[in-house]
Amino acid sequence: MSIQQSTQADIKQLTLILPGGVKVGIKEIFDEINIFENVMFPCSSGNIVIRDAIGLASKINFDGSERVLIEITKDVDSDDTNLSPVYNKTFVIYKKTNRAQLTQNSEIYTLHFVAEEFLLSQQKKIRKTYTGTYTDIVRQILREYLLIGDLLGDVANIYETKGIHTITIPNLSPIEAIEFITKRASSNEGVPDFLFWQTRLGYNFMPVSWIMSNSSQYKITFGVKNIGELIEYDMYGARDFKILSQFNSAENIASGVYAGTFIGFDTLTRTIQTTKLNFDDVYKLSSHANSNGMNTKIYNKENTPATEMYDSRITLYPFQLDRANNAYLKENDSESANIIDDSHNYILQRKSIFANLLQKRIRIVMPGNFKLMAGILVDADFPNQFNETDKEKDGDKSLMGKYMILSVRHIIRYDKHETILEVATDSTNYGT
Repeated sequence: MSIQQSTQADIKQLTLILPGGVKVGIKEIFDEINIFENVMFPCSSGNIVIRDAIGLASKINFDGSERVLIEITKDVDSDDTNLSPVYNKTFVIYKKTNRAQLTQNSEIYTLHFVAEEFLLSQQKKIRKTYTGTYTDIVRQILREYLLIGDLLGDVANIYETKGIHTITIPNLSPIEAIEFITKRASSNEGVPDFLFWQTRLGYNFMPVSWIMSNSSQYKITFGVKNIGELIEYDMYGARDFKILSQFNSAENIASGVYAGTFIGFDTLTRTIQTTKLNFDDVYKLSSHANSNGMNTKIYNKENTPATEMYDSRITLYPFQLDRANNAYLKENDSESANIIDDSHNYILQRKSIFANLLQKRIRIVMPGNFKLMAGILVDADFPNQFNETDKEKDGDKSLMGKYMILSVRHIIRYDKHETILEVATDSTNYGT
C-alpha cells in the first residue's frame, strides 16, 4: 500500500494466534484498532473492534489463550526509515465484550488485549527481601519473574537510582512489586519522581526530571496541513487540541505543592521527626522543561507567602532513619538497624511533584505516528485564538513550551490512522 496522506497507515498483519500455533487473519474483518500507552500504567494495551460476517466468534472459543500479532507501518517515500517506524508487537487477548447482532448474518464485538507480562505477573507473588540499588532490584524482578532483560530487547530505558536499600516485598505480584519500588525510588539528585511504563520499544524505569532535562525530540506545529509534496512534513502537524486544565491552586494547596509537613514516627526507637518543606525545597531539586515555575505566588488572606503554608498538607508516616544510629539496635537487632525506608525523602515530595506536573494538561490530535510515545518530550507552539496584535501572532504565550507525553492512543481504521496525545508540563515560559 502506498501512503498518500499522513493519516493513512499500512496494516501488514493483524493475525490471531491460537493454541498450537494456528494463525487466523482478521485483517479483512476488523473495524477499528486502539493501542494505548500511558506513563501511569505499566503495560501497553488496546482493543480491536471486529465486524464479523464469517462466524469467527462461533468457530473460536475465546478463553484468554489467544494472542494477536499487530504489524502496522507508514510507507513514507523517504530515505529516512525512522520517520514513522513499524509497530510490530504480539499481545494476549484477555477479554471479549460488547458482542451484538448487526444483521441476520453478521455481528460485532470487541477483543481486548494487553502485554503478556501483565497476565504473567498476576500469576506470581513475591515474598522476599532484596538488598541493592532499586535499579538492580527492578532488573532482577523483570528478569527472574517476567523473563524480561536488557539483552532480549524488551527493555527501553532503565535509569540508575540513588543509594543502597534493603526492601521487603510484602506478597505482591512482580509488576506490583516494581510499582512499590517505583514510589520509593529517587534519582541521583534526590528527586522521587520515577515511573514504570511500556512503549513499543520496551519497558522504562525513569525519573520525570531526567526526561524534562533533555531537549524535545519533536516539534508539534499547528499550521495548514497537506500542502507539501512530502508527507513527512505533515507528520507533526496537529489536527486539533483541547485544553484539559491549566492550573488548580486549590488542588495544589491540598496536595502540598506549595508547602507541607512530614511527621515521621518509629515505634521501635520511639522517635518522632517533623520536617517542613516549601515549594522551592521540592521544585528546585528537579529539572524542568521550561524556564519558570507555575503558580508560585499564592497568598492567603493574611498575605502569608505560599512557602510558609506548612499546614496545607500534613503527612504522618512510619519513619526509620533513626534506627541506623541507635546503639541498642546495632548491638541486639542489627537487621532492623540496616533496613531503612527513607520515607521522609519521598512521601510528601512525590505527591507534590506529580500534582504540579498534572496541573497543565492538553489533548492533541495528530496524524498517526508511532514515533510519538508516552514519556518523551515534545515542543508545541500553540496558536493564539485572536491575533489582535503583531506580537500575539507569534502564538499563545501561556501555552507554548515543552511538554511531556503522558499517554498515547493510536486509532487505526482502514482509511485513517490518528494518534491522540495527552501532554503535561510542570513549568512555563510565560513572562520571559
